[in-house]
Amino acid sequence: MPSSKIGMHVRQATLAERSHGRATTTYYAHRKRPDHSGVIRRWFSDQWRAVGGMDVHRSIQLPGLPSGDQREVAREEFARTSLGGTRFERARHDVRLAMGPRRSERMRERSLALRGVAGGGIAAGLLLYGALLDVLPAPWCLVALMCLFVGVLAGWQLDHLH
Repeated sequence: MPSSKIGMHVRQATLAERSHGRATTTYYAHRKRPDHSGVIRRWFSDQWRAVGGMDVHRSIQLPGLPSGDQREVAREEFARTSLGGTRFERARHDVRLAMGPRRSERMRERSLALRGVAGGGIAAGLLLYGALLDVLPAPWCLVALMCLFVGVLAGWQLDHLH
C-alpha cells in the first residue's frame, strides 16, 4: 500500500500542559553502533549515543516507569510511524532512555578491580611515606606531615565540590 503525503501549513499553535499526576518515560530512537567495532570505538559510541549524537531526532513519551516491555512498545511505536524523520528499522536502530550510558556488568567488574588496585597503591604509598618519615630528621618530618595534611584537606575539598 503506497503512502501518501499531504502538504500543510500551521497557522496557529499553542502549548498543551502535561499532566503532572502520572509518570511518563521518554524514549529516543538512535542508530545502533557497528557490531564489529573494537573496545575503544564501542566506548566512544556509547558515550556519543548517551549525549544524543547518534539520535535520529525522534522521541516518544509512554506512560509509566521504564521496563523491558515498555522498551518493546516504544520500538513498535517507532516502527509503526515515520512522522518526523527516518523510518525506524530494527536492524539499524534501537531505543534509549533519556539518561546517560548504561554500564555493562564487565565495566562494573573493571571498576571494582580498579578500585582494588587504587586502594592497594594508596596503602603502599602510605607505607613508603611512613618509612620516609622515620628516616627524615625532626624538622623535615614536620614539613612532610604538613604536606600530607594539606593533601588530605585538598582531596576532601575536591570530593565535596561535586
